[in-house]
Amino acid sequence: MNNATEQKTNRPELAKLDTDARNAAISAEQVRGFKARERDVEFAYLSSDGKKITTWTGDELGVIVSQKTARVGFPEMNGRRPVRYFVTVRGIDGRVWCGTGPGPGMYVRLRVSARQ
Repeated sequence: MNNATEQKTNRPELAKLDTDARNAAISAEQVRGFKARERDVEFAYLSSDGKKITTWTGDELGVIVSQKTARVGFPEMNGRRPVRYFVTVRGIDGRVWCGTGPGPGMYVRLRVSARQ
């Protein structure tokens, strides 16, 4: 890898790995940080079946406790408003997380719930 890739990742040891190994290392780091409760905000993915929250590579971060959808925002060209998914998650760290995203198989932004 070149120096630009090393600067882009801020992790020179990851820049030297192939793509699969790099993704696995990043996923393992995200799981470790999640379990260690290092952050109160997390970006993850809603599984395609809509039953769990995962890392990019599919490592489980939590299980969906509740889920609802709502139409939000301004209408699109077809006259319909976009659908947003609102989820509550029991994380592998034991905390309750709340978040929103566009739907199954897509990203979800999570925050630690104020109601613990």
